Amino acid sequence: MPTPEPMSEEEGAIIGIVRLNRALPKREWKREVWVGRLRLQVQWRAANNLWGRFGGGWQWALGFVASRSTLILNLLVMTLRVDWTLKRPRKEADHADAAE
Repeated sequence: MPTPEPMSEEEGAIIGIVRLNRALPKREWKREVWVGRLRLQVQWRAANNLWGRFGGGWQWALGFVASRSTLILNLLVMTLRVDWTLKRPRKEADHADAAE
């Protein structure tokens, strides 16, 4: 039986992050509402999450990001996302009714 190669520093770091993610579950609150073709999404994360409130260790964010069909507003401790879609996706129950 061959001897396994020793673990590199990068591999050890990745395994450590995976273990921390299991031990410290993400605390967040997320809601989504559709108004016609607009999807409004609000997300809040606790400050003690492993990767911070906004990911990458960021705890505070104020500003916006805009594209052709999406507007993301970072409001210090939470995020509001507005998406304009071509048409509202149907739910799974709607797909099942259409198949019958």
